[in-house]
Amino acid sequence: MTSLNSYGVFHNGIIIDPAPFRAMNVNMSPFSTNDAVFNRNLWMCGDEVSSRVMINEMRGCYTRSAKEALLMALRGLHLAGDDEVWIETTTNNRYVSHCVTDVIELVCRWSRTRTDKTAAILIIHEFGFVYPGIKELCKTGLPIIEDGAYAMFSESSEGAVGVNGDYSIFSLSKMLPMQAGGVLVSRHEVLSDADLSMDELKYFGLCYRFWGGNRKENIAQRLRNYHLYEDIFLSMGYAPRMNLQKGDVPAAFLFRATGRDLGGLKTFLQSHGIECSVFYGEETFFLPCHQQLEDGLPEYIGELVAWFFNASGTVV
Repeated sequence: MTSLNSYGVFHNGIIIDPAPFRAMNVNMSPFSTNDAVFNRNLWMCGDEVSSRVMINEMRGCYTRSAKEALLMALRGLHLAGDDEVWIETTTNNRYVSHCVTDVIELVCRWSRTRTDKTAAILIIHEFGFVYPGIKELCKTGLPIIEDGAYAMFSESSEGAVGVNGDYSIFSLSKMLPMQAGGVLVSRHEVLSDADLSMDELKYFGLCYRFWGGNRKENIAQRLRNYHLYEDIFLSMGYAPRMNLQKGDVPAAFLFRATGRDLGGLKTFLQSHGIECSVFYGEETFFLPCHQQLEDGLPEYIGELVAWFFNASGTVV
């Protein structure tokens, strides 16, 4: 007999397994559907803006993405062939996103350790958590690229993200309600623009001027949502993976879940429209944490996680 239900289960005010095209849309990025129209209106109605951008009191240029900014930085260092980029990350997790390694492989090689072929260091401030000890790496004399794709708002006792690198890259689309856009900063040279049309430059400039102007509010809201997640998951017995330091502004909430079906949780939450994943190589999971999460959404996501673990035989 054909079921007339348009969903799987009703649980505590939540639709479990909604019908196709009825799921939420919660991304790692703050961008949502309404922002596409709003940003187009900014572009249509706004004045021309400078092709230069200021981030953390550093002057840079717009790019289409952080990946394009990384490629420009690698080429600016004249890397090629057997040169290696030594990659360091906040967590020292062995996994590095293909978004990073694929770009490096267009130019040279990469490694997770220093070798006799190391020609530059790439420091990834993972999910907005600042890499500790960057000053020590500066002492190597090797050129440094800071990857602040998720860390535009973050800083530490060693300064704001980007101030120590020879080059620094940022993602507008990971930090602000934008579909695209990146920034490349250099401490040593006047940067040439990426191959952007005047219309693209105007779009990125106007959107960044509007959304980036709410820096203090963005930071406060990200921290508020992070602490909400922290309370919710600690109450279920799951500790945060990261130790939040002064100046960190998170772009994700990571929690440890030893022995849990995290692959199944990823499939389940993604089917409910929530961008998330396993932090590969660990029994750790990450969830979106940004300034555009609606009130009650961390609690809603926590309820979904609890339901899945209970339904899969994992008691929380």
